[in-house]
Amino acid sequence: AADLYWLGRYLSRTQTLLSALLQAFKEPTRDNLTIPLSMTATGAYYYQQYNELKDTYIAAFFMDAQNSSSLSYCINAFRTDAQATRGRLSQALWLAINTLYLDWQAAALTQKDFADVMQRHQALQAQLNDLMTSIEHEPDAQVKLFIKIGLCIEVLDNMMRYSLIKYNGDFDVDAALQQVAILQQQLEQLPHIVWGQVNEGVHQLQQAIASQPQAFLMQQHLQNVTKALSDVFAN
Repeated sequence: AADLYWLGRYLSRTQTLLSALLQAFKEPTRDNLTIPLSMTATGAYYYQQYNELKDTYIAAFFMDAQNSSSLSYCINAFRTDAQATRGRLSQALWLAINTLYLDWQAAALTQKDFADVMQRHQALQAQLNDLMTSIEHEPDAQVKLFIKIGLCIEVLDNMMRYSLIKYNGDFDVDAALQQVAILQQQLEQLPHIVWGQVNEGVHQLQQAIASQPQAFLMQQHLQNVTKALSDVFAN
């Protein structure tokens, strides 16, 4: 269950980072190029390696597998989680994940110029969309459930991070509540005696979003949920 949960989290993390990078490459203003660094809290690490902010440098930085916040690292992480649970995954889902991983590895070795980098990032976006479709059609309900829990948690976390960076903590309350509702739907399928603390944390998060929609407070509630999840997985 923990591996599937983290598969979902790293998959969502990849999608969010890729979206920010594509926007930065499309309009390479200083603000746009800074957003991926701010979202991943890697600004200091970036400037240890590069002396200026450039789209080509940003692309290289987020393809570096040694960078634990890079696309390459996240893709490798969710592929590793898929390997750990391969006996439960459908053949279609495993092939979608493994093909994406192999294609990305090959691209990192063969890319020639920035136009090639852009093309590869766009291809990755299409593959990620196809992978999400494969998850929706996954026949094993438990596999799909735990991946979706991870996806929901990561979407909420990234929503709060982005709002603090871009909008001074203001966020789309309706979108956040919708994600919480999806998360609750998944948790309702699990035994309350085991997942009760997680359910309670999600309920408190929902109440806080509705009554005090402040990103910093939401992050604190979300941390309580992730801690409760970690406790369940540990036991």
